[in-house]
Amino acid sequence: MSTLSYHFQIVQYCKLAPGALWILEYLLTFDDELRLVWSRRCWNLVDILFVLTRYVPITELITANYNAFAPHEDTQTCTALSRAGVVMRAIATIATEMLLFLRTLVLLHNRKTMKAILMAAYVAACLVIILCSAVILYMGPTGSCPSRVSAVESIGKNQWTGGVFTGVTFFELAVVIATGYGGYVWPASDLPSGGRLMGELRQGNLVYSSSLLVISGVNVVFYHFPSTFEGGWLGLFHMFQLVLHGVVGSRIMFGIREADKSKDTGPARPSQVEFASIPPSIVASN
Repeated sequence: MSTLSYHFQIVQYCKLAPGALWILEYLLTFDDELRLVWSRRCWNLVDILFVLTRYVPITELITANYNAFAPHEDTQTCTALSRAGVVMRAIATIATEMLLFLRTLVLLHNRKTMKAILMAAYVAACLVIILCSAVILYMGPTGSCPSRVSAVESIGKNQWTGGVFTGVTFFELAVVIATGYGGYVWPASDLPSGGRLMGELRQGNLVYSSSLLVISGVNVVFYHFPSTFEGGWLGLFHMFQLVLHGVVGSRIMFGIREADKSKDTGPARPSQVEFASIPPSIVASN
């Protein structure tokens, strides 16, 4: 086995490994999903985004690994699964970034300028994702099956895949800057729903956005540097980013739901607190 083929095989197994992360996260948070999502009678946009970020990544993971490991010679099946993977990847990424966008809007509160800048960054990232994905679909798979060809043969299409990661990276960088800047410039007490609650949301937002930014930046490097094509390492962290987006998106949604419940059932106001009177017998004995 050549070095290039050996590296390519390692990449295929690295695309399979994130499935264990998804299963672990699913088992750990299934109770939260039942309590915060499926028990609700009326769904809204956040619930729909949750379903997309929760279940689209594992669906794309299954189809991608079927293409990589299943022994088949049906070119049409391979092509259809490859195209479906591109679409599902775009949907999951846009949904996850929207959840991150909505959570950051809450933290920005009444900072209209920062909100406008962040909205422009999100819209630009979505346009880049849609454009690059459309070009990939138009170019079609290279060779008989995309998982069977070497990275060198599909440089053109993979450069557009790198464009998807680039758009995501710039938006996540904007979120990190907005969250970090708000933490140092605007005191938590100036935000709604109480300083402690918003401080926790802001800290979690910074952790989520930073982790996504790191993995997106790594994929940008892998998809834009020629050495990754020539060494057969292309796509090493591709599937890990997709699963991480789903995991982080689910966590963000749970955080939003918990914040809503904390706001509705927060600590009682002093005017609502009633103190029991001291029994007269105790007063007389003293």
